[in-house]
Amino acid sequence: VPTLDAIRGALPQARDAQGRFYADLFPRPGPDGSGNRDSAAVLRVDAAFTRADTIARLAPLDVAEVMGDAGRRFERRVFGGVDRWGAVADGSLWVARVYENRVDWRTPDGKWSRGQALPDRVLEVTRYDRELFIQGFPPELRGTAQQLPFAPIKPPFEAAFTGAGERVWLEKSRAPADSVRIYHVVNREGRLAREVHLRGQGRILAVSDNAALVAERTPD
Repeated sequence: VPTLDAIRGALPQARDAQGRFYADLFPRPGPDGSGNRDSAAVLRVDAAFTRADTIARLAPLDVAEVMGDAGRRFERRVFGGVDRWGAVADGSLWVARVYENRVDWRTPDGKWSRGQALPDRVLEVTRYDRELFIQGFPPELRGTAQQLPFAPIKPPFEAAFTGAGERVWLEKSRAPADSVRIYHVVNREGRLAREVHLRGQGRILAVSDNAALVAERTPD
């Protein structure tokens, strides 16, 4: 898998029909994490991996200033959302904006179109959410996990990928007690084309024209 020093070893996440690669580059966090307040970039890299161009900017990470034994530092908030993105064969790029809750598209010649705001309920990060998160750590690390900053609300989506027909699938956030996971399917115009419900604890990883690949954790 190719990469180069100019993009600090970032690995490509997509490739178009012309052989160009696409990768994201996040800012250097620095010793106190303050660098995470800067925006990240989506880069388009030529097939020979000799030149990288910035074609999109992503929202900065959701960070909070905290005080610890080592002094002031900036920590990423637990349950904070991030922008998601993907590229399709013709060189178009989509960016799912976590704060605006929409999907924007960029054409190969650099023109942007803004998607419509998606309908979502606002989910508060509850005490139960925090407890579940902390319980995921070994007992000796739970005290440290309790000191991490938490976002007040969950992001509108947790993950995203490009599906069949160049549609964007957004995995929506949900409450711990929810028995159904919801996906919004957004078309090239940035509009909600379909809502898909998946029962149980599984997650959709990829889709074709008539099937979905679902992963689900099991006790063993």
